[in-house]
Amino acid sequence: MKRFLLNLKPFFIALMFAILFLLSTIESFAAIKTWAGGTGAGKNWTTGANWSGGTAPVAGDDIVFNTAGTITFSTMPGTVTYGSLLIQDGTITFVHGSVMTMTLGSAADPDFEILFAGNLTLGTNVNITLATGAFGRVSGSFTINAGSTYDTDGTSVLTTVFGSITNKGTLTCATAAKLLMNLGAVYIHDQNGGAIPLASWDFNSTCVLSGLTNLHPSGGNQSFGNLTYDCAGMTMNLTMTSGVSVQNGFTVQNTGNGVYRLLMT
Repeated sequence: MKRFLLNLKPFFIALMFAILFLLSTIESFAAIKTWAGGTGAGKNWTTGANWSGGTAPVAGDDIVFNTAGTITFSTMPGTVTYGSLLIQDGTITFVHGSVMTMTLGSAADPDFEILFAGNLTLGTNVNITLATGAFGRVSGSFTINAGSTYDTDGTSVLTTVFGSITNKGTLTCATAAKLLMNLGAVYIHDQNGGAIPLASWDFNSTCVLSGLTNLHPSGGNQSFGNLTYDCAGMTMNLTMTSGVSVQNGFTVQNTGNGVYRLLMT
């Protein structure tokens, strides 16, 4: 028996080192990285000194912004998957020199969150995609600029909105259950044409069309809570999408040099 136990000793030692290595590896790929690079323009995401711990985020990390003030990036990482992105405070704009996509998921929910004091803009060349099973929550303000995309259309994903989303680019969602516009939520469609994402609209949520000039957006045949047209730049007459319904209030504030026409059915 003694000889048998002696033979097992190297095995248990090797097993212990394997477990320690596995734990350290998991920890290294799930670090919390908090922005420490201050406010201002021209910020570089990939500079280690700009982050807690002195190293830039790597795939799988959880990203946190909690600095009040304006932070504008000019350099982002290439296409990458992070565990999560949390905007607790500050006005953040992501900009990159070439097209990149930040995929968010695999962390404890929510995987993407903008708190009430947070503001995030997807600027030039930057897209965000929710990974399979990921959950997003917008309580502050979220702006998607022209040419950028926020994708909440994946398998088992969900984005809930309590704050505001301004869409100048593309918000991808073809299933109403994957985008919930809750009480007080506002969706602003600030572009000519484009597509209003399919969503579930609370009675006290609002869809605002503000950027139309000569093209009506697709996706208008939904049951909105409140629907508002405020398009000072309209240059021609437009006809409302067939099939639209409004649960609460319908308002036309400005049609520029054009006229809105309603189809009677």
